[in-house]
Amino acid sequence: MDRSSQKAAERRLNQVFGPGWARADVIEFHRREKFLLLALDESSYRELGTLVGNIADHPPDSFATEYSRLFQQALECDASLGSHFNSLQHMYGFLGKQLSSSSQEHFQETLEAFYQQQLALPDVLRLFRETLKDHPDSYLADQTYLDAFTDQHLDPGTLYRDVKTYCDYGIHRTGTSTDHQTAQWLHDELQAVGLDTGTLEWTVPQFHLDRCDLSIGEQRFEAFPCWLPCATEAKPLQAPLAYWSEKGSLAETIVLFDSSSVLTGDQIITVVQDADTRSALAVLFVDPDPGGSIAACNSRPPCVEQPQSLPCAIISRNHLDILKATVAEQTPVTLRIEGTHDPRASIRNVLGKLDRGGRWIVVSTPISGWCSCAAERGSGVAIWLALARWVAERETSCSYLFVANSGHELNYRGAELTFESDLVPSPTETICWIHLGANLGASLSTRANPGPGLQIMATTEIAPHVAGELDSLAGSELITSGFLGEMVNVAAHDYPALGLLHHPEALPWFHTDQDTLEQVDPQALESIAQAVQAMLSGLEADVRHD
Repeated sequence: MDRSSQKAAERRLNQVFGPGWARADVIEFHRREKFLLLALDESSYRELGTLVGNIADHPPDSFATEYSRLFQQALECDASLGSHFNSLQHMYGFLGKQLSSSSQEHFQETLEAFYQQQLALPDVLRLFRETLKDHPDSYLADQTYLDAFTDQHLDPGTLYRDVKTYCDYGIHRTGTSTDHQTAQWLHDELQAVGLDTGTLEWTVPQFHLDRCDLSIGEQRFEAFPCWLPCATEAKPLQAPLAYWSEKGSLAETIVLFDSSSVLTGDQIITVVQDADTRSALAVLFVDPDPGGSIAACNSRPPCVEQPQSLPCAIISRNHLDILKATVAEQTPVTLRIEGTHDPRASIRNVLGKLDRGGRWIVVSTPISGWCSCAAERGSGVAIWLALARWVAERETSCSYLFVANSGHELNYRGAELTFESDLVPSPTETICWIHLGANLGASLSTRANPGPGLQIMATTEIAPHVAGELDSLAGSELITSGFLGEMVNVAAHDYPALGLLHHPEALPWFHTDQDTLEQVDPQALESIAQAVQAMLSGLEADVRHD
């Protein structure tokens, strides 16, 4: 029995024997726990049944002590496949007569598949819960067994709490104290459930931002630097604004570039280098979002290892009118990009391993980003943790490796270093590499338009396994080429792979400081976590059959 389920049962026991407990409450408690006890330990189940049947013959204190002892004894037993099967068969006996012939046949096939270890217990219990919706039975519906082994790690409350923990650390930029704290938290969580846990240490040039803004007269407007920033140093940069054009001099100006489409790291580098060759002093990019957000852009080479050739920053479209007026009037503006350059910021990727002798399933997710990244990064981290806890509690013929990479916003630098290390299995040793990408818990209510939704990216070897598990998720689209995010790196290294992300096009808060807990839907987290879990169970079953 997993620890969270055991603790939940212990809490129920303590509650029923609280001050002033009544016999009727204990009888009702025992009625609800019967099939859980039967699955855990039939001997304790029978002793407890006899004890409750004679409850009137025992003094209250001695009864409470003996019942609690036997109940705790049952909880500490390791339920066997046979004891679970026995309890499930007893439950089916209460339900089977209400079902149609086809439903009875489906149930029997499901129970047999469980007994043959082709189906996980949570899947069987889920079938009972779903069937009870159409065929109510109060006695069965009240049984705690239905929820005791259903992977509480994957329930929406647990997933959301992990997103909140991630979010509460702060700004998750690579190499910051928040990034270090996050890596330590994940390391400790994997270690706590028994994974062989370690880190991949690396360094990268980084900029620790103190201030970025534009001043026009007495007005000051927040901005965000293009990475890796070229600071304005101690003295702010003051010059008139001038529109960017493909030709002509830009000498001694701060260039204003108004993008009509989403800015990219490559586009920024191209414009800045062009402005530099024409003697501009800096570049100011206007974010294309009509809602006025400022979205950071992931850095691209060569600006992962070296700063932009000029100071450059992104500013909200809300200020476009005043910026245009400033160009027309040739009024000088002041740009400040201030902070500290760190030539060797220390970074850690986290890896947790369960080596069970078989081929490997790898589960990876990025852990760094521009802001608090609740939906963008926290969602994947929460699902990643839940799957690690689930795997750690099970016996499988597969080995598992869980990888959490920093450096995502720096051209996926951490992920690439993981592939270059000797810490990951080779593609031929790998059953599947599953990458949990961006925005998996994104609330659909925050979408700005009905653009692309959940992208299920699968290599040709893995695409057949997706059917029936992932492709039924709301708004999902299966793609087998044109991958996005770090899934590009996974596929480029020839791994059989599955990648998941919610396309950012329709998410106005993506890469902004508005990516807070309000953008996270716990039910979306649960749906995706359960779908990935089901797919993992299917991959494991295929390995057993091979």
